Amino acid sequence: MVTERLNKLFKLGDSLYGLRDIFENNGDRISDYFDPAIHWETALSQLPNMNKLGANELLSYACETIPKTKRFSSLTQIELSSLWKDTTSYICQQVSAKKAINLPGVGAFYIRKYKLATGDITETSVPCFIPAKAWEKVPGYTVNQVQLTGSNAAEPMNYAAVASINGFSREDAETGLKDIVHALFLILKRGSNVSLGFPEMGKLVFYNRDIKFKLRTFLKRYIYLVD
Repeated sequence: MVTERLNKLFKLGDSLYGLRDIFENNGDRISDYFDPAIHWETALSQLPNMNKLGANELLSYACETIPKTKRFSSLTQIELSSLWKDTTSYICQQVSAKKAINLPGVGAFYIRKYKLATGDITETSVPCFIPAKAWEKVPGYTVNQVQLTGSNAAEPMNYAAVASINGFSREDAETGLKDIVHALFLILKRGSNVSLGFPEMGKLVFYNRDIKFKLRTFLKRYIYLVD
C-alpha cells in the first residue's frame, strides 16, 4: 500500500521539484514514508528514477524558478527550447564534419582515433566528449583528465552560426545558453539526475554524480560515414 500511494503521488509531479507541496496538499507527510531525521529532498532523491529530468524540466526551471534578476537572457521557455535544438543540431553537424567543438560550461566534443577492444588503434576517427572542469563545483562531481592523441583543439562555439538557424540575435544565443547551463548547474546541486538529448547524436547524462555522453547509435553511423 505504501508503494502504491507513493506512485500515485509521484505521478502528480514531473520532477523532484514541487513534490513536497504535492505530499502536503494530498494530506501526506514525508515522515509517513521516510525517517523523519532525513531531509525530505534527500529522501526523495534516493528513490530510483524520481529525479531524472529532461530538457523540458530543465528549461521550465530556467524560466519559472530562477528569478528574472538572476537570469542572463529574457528568452521564454519556447525560445530556449528552440535555441537548445539549434545548438545541439549545430554541434552534431560540426562533429559529423570531424571538427572538435566546445559547448561553454558543459564540455567539449573531440575527434580521436577509434580503439578496438584489443587495444589496437585504427585509422577511423570517432567523437568523444570531455566534461568541463566547472562541473567539479557541484558537490560530488569529479572530472577525470583524459589524454587525447591526434585530436585537434576544440573550436569555440560559433554563437552567430547558431543564432542564424532560427533568427536569434548573437547576444540572445549566448545569453540563452548561459541560462540553460546555469539552470543545469542549480538542478545538479540539488541532487537530481539529468538526461539531455542531442538529436541524431546521443544523450548527455548526469547520473549518480557521473557525467557521460552516450554516443552508441551515433558512433555506429559515424564510423561508416567519416572515412
